Amino acid sequence: YDVDGTMGTYILVDALKQMGFFVDYTIPHRVKDGYGINRAIVDTAFEDGVDLIITVDNGIVAMDVADYCSSLGLRLIITDHHEPLMQNGEMVLPKADVVIDPKRADFPYKTGEICGAYVAYKLAFALTENTNGDVDEFTNKYLGFAALATVCDIMDLKEENRIVVTHGTKALENTRVVGMRALFDGCGIQDSAISAYHMGFIIGPTINAAGRLGHAKDVLELMFENEEERAKIKLNSMRELNSERIEMTEEGTLLGKEIVNSMDLKKERVLVIHLPDIHESVAGIIAGKLKDEYCRPVFVLTGKGDTLKGSGRSIDGYNMIESLRNSDYLLSKYGGHELAAGLTLSKLNLEDFRQAINESSDLTDSDLVEKINVDSMFPFFSITVPMLEAIAKLGPFGKGNPTPIFSQLGVHIESATFMGKDKNVLKLSIKDRTTTKTGIMFSGGEEFVSYILKKYDRITRETLLNGNAPEAKVDIVFRMQINEFRGNKEPQIIISHYR
Repeated sequence: YDVDGTMGTYILVDALKQMGFFVDYTIPHRVKDGYGINRAIVDTAFEDGVDLIITVDNGIVAMDVADYCSSLGLRLIITDHHEPLMQNGEMVLPKADVVIDPKRADFPYKTGEICGAYVAYKLAFALTENTNGDVDEFTNKYLGFAALATVCDIMDLKEENRIVVTHGTKALENTRVVGMRALFDGCGIQDSAISAYHMGFIIGPTINAAGRLGHAKDVLELMFENEEERAKIKLNSMRELNSERIEMTEEGTLLGKEIVNSMDLKKERVLVIHLPDIHESVAGIIAGKLKDEYCRPVFVLTGKGDTLKGSGRSIDGYNMIESLRNSDYLLSKYGGHELAAGLTLSKLNLEDFRQAINESSDLTDSDLVEKINVDSMFPFFSITVPMLEAIAKLGPFGKGNPTPIFSQLGVHIESATFMGKDKNVLKLSIKDRTTTKTGIMFSGGEEFVSYILKKYDRITRETLLNGNAPEAKVDIVFRMQINEFRGNKEPQIIISHYR
């Protein structure tokens, strides 16, 4: 019910329909059904006379369901990209007719990790090729959807994934899918300027909000909608859910911080936080924010009853799925990746799980310190539009190919202005030894001002904002982008860290 699952479902369903197959689809409800294929879905398919079930982005550990399909005479193809079940060092696969997963130990994929939607894309591509379909038309229509899922499922943008996203972005810019174009328009994205950033931070969260707070089927209905006005109406509903999701995330993150601040962080190297009143769909987002804040793995669990559900987000160097395997005797259900996982457990096991997950951790003090890998010191006079256009050619940027990060020392703060509807964006005029540039802080502006006032006793908020604080100097870490307004382009410095 996320971008990966919905985009993969769209690719496979639409492609199979184009080949002349009679196809229907279903997506589990996050809260009512839980993750992945289950017996209820199989029963419905059987009653409807379905001959073949194909999973997308799930099923690799669905042993019981695979056996159940076999008992009913239903054929089952599993397409997934998650880790297979390991027992006593041996891989155990569901007894389906076909199991397609790049992480199969007996047939390892050679070019790195790929997302579930791209696995579905490859299956649909092979079927198109084998039925003498137009593979160029197929690629132009569907590669963009696979690229979107690749970015949003946080795959390494190297090797094959880099090619997928590079060419898929261009395909997405030219898409004729009405629902996707409505999504671009509604998010304020010009289709000629789609980037991995737009995919990961604007388009993706809007899609995911439907699966978190509504039903992921809404995403598929939008993608299959051919009438523009109806597409706009459906999109507006998704955007409202995304706004609600943002509010719920902010509330949950604040509650999580209160709990963490009461912990002994010397003992709690892996944070296990129970937020009973938070919607389970935002647990993963909250875990990610707390992980960034405290620089340690975080599990956020929700629920008031006997059963707790949750999600975890990890830091580099801590294999989250492996840690869950070591504690699986305390869990009812779990799955995921090295850096992200989902789990279900009895409330009675909560404290035992917290203790076990910390006792099995080999995290060091060094692991728990935020590290910023700066690519280069960068003097402001070198920051030009042609330079930024040259750097952009090294993209797409994301996991595995991070956005270049730069720094500069002793930067003067010439002036500071709060901007935006909510006055929460801080615009700075900053100068190194020779050159003045515009710096932007999209978050943390008030904290920055407080830092300056604490560092320099003679500076007041008024003098800083009025540009009368020439002694104010900081070291900054930043990335760069081109800001285009009314046809004019200028370099912009996005400040992420300072001291």
